[in-house]
Amino acid sequence: MPIKPTLFQRTNIFVLMLIFLAPFMAFSQKNDSLNVTKSDTMILDWMIDLYKPGIRLEEDSTVIISEEFSKLHNDKAYRRMMYPSAYSWEAVKRFIQQQELKKAFWFFINLYLIDDKNKELVVKFVLMYDKLFDMEKVLTSTFSTYSLTDPEVGIINENGHSEIKAPHIFEKKQQALKEILFYIQKFRNEEELKKSKK
Repeated sequence: MPIKPTLFQRTNIFVLMLIFLAPFMAFSQKNDSLNVTKSDTMILDWMIDLYKPGIRLEEDSTVIISEEFSKLHNDKAYRRMMYPSAYSWEAVKRFIQQQELKKAFWFFINLYLIDDKNKELVVKFVLMYDKLFDMEKVLTSTFSTYSLTDPEVGIINENGHSEIKAPHIFEKKQQALKEILFYIQKFRNEEELKKSKK
């Protein structure tokens, strides 16, 4: 898949990155040591959440559920927002502006499934974010957080457990994730090759 964005697409990507990075640039202004500490803690918590899977099984078989997964599981209105009938780039833009990247990345996975144009845009954005984050881990964490409460995939039964009713849709979304991860690895390998030739 050739990845050559047009000038318009590059401009949109640049604008979205500025929107995302502006708060971090503001945090770097060190006016007061107390504010820096609060800011540092806020950024650290935000980063930890970005990498935290929705469900994690500990070595002692304890199941750890993230706050986001719990909210998805228990709040029907929140689920409706996160699983719209049609995923849109406008929602992605809103999530990025609000620094809710994990939600934006879930929308990326779903937008990837729509058509080739969306696939190309999603891959471009993911590769751009891979320069800031380990997108392989972030996307895997995102999938584990949002896939099991997706109403396209299953239901939350009367016992409050997620139940997969459409494994073919789950597999389709999982395949989209695998393809995106493939492009990340391919791009990283190409970058390493370029560096080794210098």
